Amino acid sequence: SSQAGPPSESAAPTRYRWVVLGSLIAGNSVFTLVGLSLGILLPSIVAELQLSPLQAGWLGSVFRLGNILLALPFGYILSRYNPRLLLIVTFGVATLFTFAQAAAPVFGLLLAARGLFGICQAARSPGRALYLVQWFPPTQIVAATGLFIGVTGIAEAGTLMLTPFALEALGSWRLTLGTFGAYILVVTVLFIILARERVTKSYREALASQRDLPVWSIFRYRELWLASLGGFGTTVGWWAFATFWPTYMKDTYAMPLTLSGFLFGLISLGMTLASLVVGWGANSPGRRRAVVLTCGGLMTLGSLGLLATSSVPLLVLSAAMAGLAWGFVPIVHSLPYQIPGIKPRETAVAASFMSTMFMAGGAVGPFLAGALYQASGSLQLALVVCALAPLSLTATGLLQGRRR
Repeated sequence: SSQAGPPSESAAPTRYRWVVLGSLIAGNSVFTLVGLSLGILLPSIVAELQLSPLQAGWLGSVFRLGNILLALPFGYILSRYNPRLLLIVTFGVATLFTFAQAAAPVFGLLLAARGLFGICQAARSPGRALYLVQWFPPTQIVAATGLFIGVTGIAEAGTLMLTPFALEALGSWRLTLGTFGAYILVVTVLFIILARERVTKSYREALASQRDLPVWSIFRYRELWLASLGGFGTTVGWWAFATFWPTYMKDTYAMPLTLSGFLFGLISLGMTLASLVVGWGANSPGRRRAVVLTCGGLMTLGSLGLLATSSVPLLVLSAAMAGLAWGFVPIVHSLPYQIPGIKPRETAVAASFMSTMFMAGGAVGPFLAGALYQASGSLQLALVVCALAPLSLTATGLLQGRRR
């Protein structure tokens, strides 16, 4: 599968890198589809399996527990292996666990299948990072990441907007998940066909120079810690809303899932636009810092707006505000590729660590919201608390500025 070498002094990047990026984006949509559709499918799952709010929260959280527990060791261990083979295996296993979720007869088996599916997401992270190192020079990483996040936003919006119609047409959350499993199988085949590697002598030498890489070496990078902590807070809020906001709107305002799914999907479309603009336009440290400082407060305001009204125009405005606030993502996710002197395997481990922190927020959010809901009896109070979490992004952005 090795076709050429990574972008370097002796190997200029080729146009095929965009085909490879498209394959990685398609693979990422697999996890978006199964992970994010839960908020739409949850009322049907709760009704059939008679789940408590805390159990519903666990379903939202367990998807990300694999990343929390295993992303960092996976980044260290799996970065030794062929990224193409690694991604093909993770997509294939993810297909099996998607079908297992669809067939699960009780809560425990559904929880286990969903957790194992999340482990597949954790396992693919080092392979994706190595593909980017192979195909893109550091100067194009922010743009490539912006495109990656932007198209992922479209996938998220499509998931949120179309899942209610799929559920309505198929009449069952189980059949809906089964259809998702068939889609993952198609993506796996396309990835096998399209996702070539690009390995040169310089790339092999860079890997060989760090075969005894200490896993803790990445923790000396302070900027990586700050960026990851800021991202943690944003995903606490967003995944809490992704899991429970459709239920909140249905119970509080009798809003149909088709409408709430469409409105929440606007957040992802806003992220798409913001990611593309930031990916191509935020080409200086000053602009990047300004984006990060702004996004935390904007996300909190938009999230609170989603709880305050049933007016569709105001909800559209709030969703757009919350979506545009995700423009910080290309900046933060590009950081592991831009640290001076960082090695390929260190980049893979750093990207896995950042994924761990983002997913940790995604696990904490639904669990926190479910626990607060069960303790207080107020889903609105639970979501208000979670809506404040993105302010961590602004706080860590200020700390980054002090360092400079």
